[in-house]
Amino acid sequence: MKDGVIAVVAGKEIKQEEFDLFVENLPQDRKAYLQYPGFKERLLDQYLALYTFSADAVEQGLDKTEEFARILENTRRDILAQLAMREAVKNVKVTEEEAKEYYEANPNKFKKEETVQAKHILVEDEDKCTDILNSIVSGEISFEEAAKQHSTCHPDSRGETLENSGMVRWSKSLMRQHSQQNQARL
Repeated sequence: MKDGVIAVVAGKEIKQEEFDLFVENLPQDRKAYLQYPGFKERLLDQYLALYTFSADAVEQGLDKTEEFARILENTRRDILAQLAMREAVKNVKVTEEEAKEYYEANPNKFKKEETVQAKHILVEDEDKCTDILNSIVSGEISFEEAAKQHSTCHPDSRGETLENSGMVRWSKSLMRQHSQQNQARL
């Protein structure tokens, strides 16, 4: 193609510099994938698909709807707010001393919330659960060893915990409620 044109979608020439700007504005977590082979090509496919859908939406007259106008206005407001915030902090310089003073004057803003770590042993039935629990409580076996020997689910073997597996995110109150229910069963 000519003059940096990488594709033509619905009669519109898409230039390399447009795609590069799209890539530059990706969220930081997605930019990390740029190092993987094939990611940039898949990203280009997605970018071109956006143009295809956009052209289809214009053809359907969706750009003339009230919904489009409302979304466009909200997006415009958000972008303008981001630009204004960036402009407001552009020349702000915070010294190490100022940061330390603020930190010391506002300790509550820097407290980490209490977290809970959970381990589990998944078994087929309550009788097996009771036997394993009795073995752990009596000191015959450690929790970790019981999990290795008896659990039908071995997250630790993959370095996975409930916290990082994405399986569970409980609030403190829900965790307490769950804990109380389980203690009542025992």
